[in-house]
Amino acid sequence: AGSGYTVVREGAVVHSVGEGPAGYSEHDVNNGTGRTYGEFGRMGSTVEFFHAVWKEHGRTTYTVVTLSDASLRRYPQSTFSACIHELALGTTDACIGNFWPTLERMQMASFTTPIYEDTFHLIVHSAAQELSVFEDLVASTMLFPADETLMLLAFLVYAAVAIWLIEGSSNEQEFPEQDKLAGLSRSLFTHVQSFVGMADFRYNPHTGFARMVVLATSCVILVAVTHYTALMTAKELGGHNTKLEFESLDDLVQGRHRICGMEAIRVALGMRYPAVVPLYVSVETPAEALEGMDNKRFSAALIYANGWAKAKRLPENCNKEMLPTILFSKANSFAIREDLQASFSWAMMKLLNEGVYAHMESKAKQHYVESLPDQCASDEAGRSSDISKPRKLAGPILAAFIVISATLLAYIALDVKRDLARGDYEVMPVSHLRERLCCGARNRRKAPKDDFAKINADNVDLKMISRMFSSRHNTEGRLLNKVKVDAPLTISDVPMLVHMIARRTQQYSLEMLPQLSHAVVLVPASNEPEDLDMFDC
Repeated sequence: AGSGYTVVREGAVVHSVGEGPAGYSEHDVNNGTGRTYGEFGRMGSTVEFFHAVWKEHGRTTYTVVTLSDASLRRYPQSTFSACIHELALGTTDACIGNFWPTLERMQMASFTTPIYEDTFHLIVHSAAQELSVFEDLVASTMLFPADETLMLLAFLVYAAVAIWLIEGSSNEQEFPEQDKLAGLSRSLFTHVQSFVGMADFRYNPHTGFARMVVLATSCVILVAVTHYTALMTAKELGGHNTKLEFESLDDLVQGRHRICGMEAIRVALGMRYPAVVPLYVSVETPAEALEGMDNKRFSAALIYANGWAKAKRLPENCNKEMLPTILFSKANSFAIREDLQASFSWAMMKLLNEGVYAHMESKAKQHYVESLPDQCASDEAGRSSDISKPRKLAGPILAAFIVISATLLAYIALDVKRDLARGDYEVMPVSHLRERLCCGARNRRKAPKDDFAKINADNVDLKMISRMFSSRHNTEGRLLNKVKVDAPLTISDVPMLVHMIARRTQQYSLEMLPQLSHAVVLVPASNEPEDLDMFDC
């Protein structure tokens, strides 16, 4: 089929080249009587299946001839139709191939039960799409499926609330604010920023419970950031941001654009889509249709899916795409002599039910299609990554949610226990959950206003800070720069500092006691406020 081969009855008179009857001049008849399967030079799933069905009738040999001049003149654009015309003339018994039973063909010959079905799609040009800044931003932020994006945001909010409940009143470094809303906002910002900042989780936990929450959250963020980076890389390398020249058959009809396709489906397609009739141009093969698109003769091509599966691997077709909408479908059958149709169809159905053709079709696709190098593989990978968004976040989020929930429950139980055992006095009072959520938090930083007023009077504190920095530079010189002196004092240094000041004060008082016993009036060395304060102390 498609190459001039038909099958005739064994014993028929077959002539060599130059000796043929009228109408078969100069055609090689490929000498047939007694030739076995595969010896006539044509292979493929339908040829193999025909042979398998033929064996069900006890036949193992063929006589193979080419098409007559009369049939080729009658159907110059379709050797398939020309082959069926041979059946109408009574010069052959069967046509081997995947034939579409059209209205015209069914008037000339009988067809067997269908082997498989072809679906027809539009092939259109595609081009790189220039996205605006806003469109590119939206495309970049929607790489995850919508439900996983919402799941990730909900988890970050949950983790932020858990951290605030555990350390909102005790972690002075991360939560300096007293207000609930301010603390929650700070925690939420830190968690969202950890994902946007590519796993830069800027939070320093002080308790074991908070460390567990941070560890679980970090695992989720690691998976999310890694997956997001992989999708962004595939998106950029794949270059799959393409724009189709036409989105549907209606676009072509409204613009009065020419469409090409197989001659065999022209009538049937016109019956279903009357508006396409004046725009439709018949061609003999899918390759001719695609070449016509490159030559600007046609704006689109109507091709069956199996034909496109092979053509799309060629470099000249990388700028084309198949629209997913099925516009038309056609069954594939063998054309055969009328008295053989019933028994041959029975044998076909038997083998179809046994999966014989499915196995042959799979082998043929591997050999004739999938073995071909796909020279548009990178583009195809980009498109598939855009269409199929794999799910990788649900598992880590669920596991982290369980860990954080268990940690939060353990913290709540311990907090309740501490609240019940709390006495009237605490060195550094920290609000418990019940107080923070219901009754208002206690102030963890109490200081008399009079103390602040006295310290701030006449900028006493600022002058002390100035002298302290001057003393630092002096000390650094005395140490010959062997020790770094710009390290800040921390709260852990306060007890030792108080102890040293107390010992020095006591020693100074003992040394000054003999002098004070003879003094009547004591005058300060200057009138500077800090000297007076020191003298008073």
